[in-house]
Amino acid sequence: MKSPILLLICIVAWSSLQAQDPTKEVQAVEEACFDYIHAFYKADTTLAYRSIHKSLRKTGFRWIKQKEMYSEQKELPFNDFISLVKRWNADGSRA
Repeated sequence: MKSPILLLICIVAWSSLQAQDPTKEVQAVEEACFDYIHAFYKADTTLAYRSIHKSLRKTGFRWIKQKEMYSEQKELPFNDFISLVKRWNADGSRA
């Protein structure tokens, strides 16, 4: 009796793994990435709100021209990120 049940469990588990199509997930990740990039270049916060979670922990560096070196690592919380999106390419000259 154990063998048929175990066999059934294995078949169900195997078929559920085979049924997953990563295409939709890959497409969703690509759309989120492009939304992130286009949010800056289009100065469009709706793209950021659509694809970026509010718990975003963005970190980065900035080039200090006078010292010819990068700054220490800085954090950019979501609200500051939105503020940067609004002004970074507001005049459309960056791309």
